[in-house]
Amino acid sequence: MTHFKHNLNGKEVQAWCLSRLRKEFSIEEDCVLEEYMKLALLAAAEGKSIHRVCDERKNTATGVTVRNNLHELLKDRKVTEDRINSLLGSMIVKKHIPEKLIVSVDYVYLEYYGKDAESNPEVVRGKPGKGTNNFHCYATVYANLKSQRYTLCMTKVTREDSKKDVLRRLFKHMARLNLEPTVWLFDRGFYSVKVLKYLRRRRKPYIIPVHLRDRKPDHPNGPSSTFAFTTKTKSCFETYEMTDYSKKAKYKI
Repeated sequence: MTHFKHNLNGKEVQAWCLSRLRKEFSIEEDCVLEEYMKLALLAAAEGKSIHRVCDERKNTATGVTVRNNLHELLKDRKVTEDRINSLLGSMIVKKHIPEKLIVSVDYVYLEYYGKDAESNPEVVRGKPGKGTNNFHCYATVYANLKSQRYTLCMTKVTREDSKKDVLRRLFKHMARLNLEPTVWLFDRGFYSVKVLKYLRRRRKPYIIPVHLRDRKPDHPNGPSSTFAFTTKTKSCFETYEMTDYSKKAKYKI
């Protein structure tokens, strides 16, 4: 059997993305709005801001113009998010999805350098990186299939969103795809009492890395709290009591 491989170049990727966006957002071909979409796609592909991409090119609109027009098109965040997830869902080839699907959930942070960070609810705080601790944040659900990452759905994370709010939206998007993973793998950012209780209530099988706290194994009095688990040499089941500081209550896991 002969296997054919085809590597897409930048122009082919841009053309394919534009064709899908035209259909989903009812954009006429060769209109001004399509040019703004091209600039936005280019910024995403090169990991640059729209403002910088526009500055690097002559005879094009300013970054402010592009952003304002795209904002008008995509101003309803819920509708835009549903459309994006619809596009992602349309690209899923069901026969490639294993019966026992394992998915990963993590946060994606994009640096934000605007001066309105404090008043902008869409900007969240995070660990300092690349000269800022302000970010646009997204949560994604993806599957690793044949060493390739396939994003199944995503949601925008704002300053007002709790982790439960984020998970609730992701579960809703996954339900629309008729996908029920066998195991959910979360990054350490989801480790909290409220999230663990919510996952158990929703009967979602999950794995979450814990935060290591208190005395380390080399301490004279021995390890304590979650550090005690690092000394185990065999797999086992243990009970650990977490504290929900917002309610000043204990929770056993």
